[in-house]
Amino acid sequence: MASTKRRTGAWWKEYREHLKSPEWDAIRKQAMSRDGHLCQDCGRQVATEVHHLSYDNVGEESPEELVSLCSECHRNRHPERVRTTRRVFDEEVMP
Repeated sequence: MASTKRRTGAWWKEYREHLKSPEWDAIRKQAMSRDGHLCQDCGRQVATEVHHLSYDNVGEESPEELVSLCSECHRNRHPERVRTTRRVFDEEVMP
């Protein structure tokens, strides 16, 4: 995935496919192992997710471009997702 691509629907589709790949699984495990399976933000919870520090090298990322996080801290790293989820909920579900 080229770093110059805009994050269009096609980019996100490729990204989601990458997250299912054996290459992602291997690099994810390396990052988790390096971080001792501990959330690197709060330092209290078991890390269950791996966050990209940059999306510039998606598909060719190194462990140094990743950080292990618990789900709560990962949500905090993506406040735009929380707003989007709330907006969709408010507009589509709530009367």
